[in-house]
Amino acid sequence: MMTSNELSLEKLFLILRTHARLIISIFTLAIAIACIVTYMTPKMYTATASMNFDIGSTNPVDSRGGSVFSDSSYITTQIGIIQSQNVAQEVEQGLTPYERNRLIAALDAKRSIIDDLTFMIKSPLRAFFKEQKKNDSGTPQEPPSESLDIKSAYSWLARSIGSDLSVEPIFNSRIIQVSYSSTDRQIAALMANKYSEAYIKTNLQMVIDPARKSKVWFDEQLKSLRKMLEDAQSKLTAYQQKEGIVSSDERLDTENSRLKDLSSQLVEAQQATRNAMTERQKLEEVLDSGAPLTTFGPVFS
Repeated sequence: MMTSNELSLEKLFLILRTHARLIISIFTLAIAIACIVTYMTPKMYTATASMNFDIGSTNPVDSRGGSVFSDSSYITTQIGIIQSQNVAQEVEQGLTPYERNRLIAALDAKRSIIDDLTFMIKSPLRAFFKEQKKNDSGTPQEPPSESLDIKSAYSWLARSIGSDLSVEPIFNSRIIQVSYSSTDRQIAALMANKYSEAYIKTNLQMVIDPARKSKVWFDEQLKSLRKMLEDAQSKLTAYQQKEGIVSSDERLDTENSRLKDLSSQLVEAQQATRNAMTERQKLEEVLDSGAPLTTFGPVFS
């Protein structure tokens, strides 16, 4: 037996029939708004470039060893590098003036009337709440006469293009898909390729920079050790001449042996330096020729 508070099926249908016009009006209005928003929203194109990471390969200019590349977080780290501002800045610097203008035009075309209306509504609201907050907190304090002038190291375009980038790994594989969306289909394809090339160049630079710094440090150490050796030999010669000491053949052989050891170490360091400079020259030739960086053998990706 039903109580007075329970709603029967007949009452439910009666309520729906009574408010049928209101329900149909709301449903029609929602469909109309959705159609208007869809029509006014710019059409976006998405281009995707796939990158395969050969973690087990070795790089002749990398001194970190193979254990780093077997880390399970390696793919996640590379995704973070691709999405970083350094790569975005590299992409922006690699654009020609024509490509840059096309990219800026595509970014401007992405703004729809809906975005402009949203901005027009949000701006007065933000100003109102900001003024209300000042009134609630009393008289605002005067800003200091001197303030830190902090500027971003990246251009506005490099900070903007990252919003349309999507980097997703394929499950249970070593492939990463770099996707870029734009209102211009050619710009979408261009930016997907540019991001892939900029990542390879940035990643290679991250490997070469430590090797270059190590080379500078070893050169300084070699210069210091050579100067210490020359000073020690000069002091020894001066002392022997002052005291009239004639060096024996055994002592002379010992000094010559030490000198040969230092000379061999110097030759090995110079050979390592020449190898590093050769790899750097090859990379510069590839970059100057305009060929894709994937043709450079030592690059791992």
